[in-house]
Amino acid sequence: MSILTKTYSPPGLATIKASRDTVTTSIGDSVTLSVSTSLSHTSLRWRHNGDDIIENWRGLVNVDIINVRKADEGIYECYEDGEREMGVHAVMRLIVRGEGLQ
Repeated sequence: MSILTKTYSPPGLATIKASRDTVTTSIGDSVTLSVSTSLSHTSLRWRHNGDDIIENWRGLVNVDIINVRKADEGIYECYEDGEREMGVHAVMRLIVRGEGLQ
């Protein structure tokens, strides 16, 4: 059985796409989360697990997490400033292997 999916973007809205839906890494490693978009990069915003905007990632299409910790695990969103509720943003899951809460 095959499933066909289609992405719909309302007219006038740009789509932001994640380079990968799921990224797996280990505690202590470094990882890059990436998106592609036709938007001006200055309008991009990032969130981790739905919390507040990650201020130092504003405007970035590639973000690096150095020395990954278990606390870095979760859902990352990249969206256009003021357009998060439109649902045309990138969503990525970061899985962190290893023990402890480093």
